[in-house]
Amino acid sequence: MKITKHILVLIGLITMALSTAVYSAPEKKKSTKNSKPPAAQTLEGAEVKATQNGDKITISWTLPKDQWRMITLSRNDQEKPKGRVKVNVVNPNKRKDYVDTVPDASKSYWYWLKATRTNGDPVEIGPISVTK
Repeated sequence: MKITKHILVLIGLITMALSTAVYSAPEKKKSTKNSKPPAAQTLEGAEVKATQNGDKITISWTLPKDQWRMITLSRNDQEKPKGRVKVNVVNPNKRKDYVDTVPDASKSYWYWLKATRTNGDPVEIGPISVTK
């Protein structure tokens, strides 16, 4: 019985170590006046797309198998995070997409997803450009 308990504890520790090693945040670059916005951050096995139909934008995602607690969606009419607004928070275990109504259908929009694991570790993906 004690051996089984020790094995389960060991498996738990290994799982925690592996899950924290899977993602490490990219190093921040020093910005310059003429620098382009950063490229979309990726999470291996994740796929995110945004498509527009009139004033409705559907953001859909597939995340790698993991324990996800929530996804926070935000948007901006510029391809940079400064000035973006939170759109919604959804449960990724119940939804794989979200339809956003934008204030001006003639503008271009970019989206960011902050996927939070059940252990509280966030992974931010974006900017995601919208396909019209």
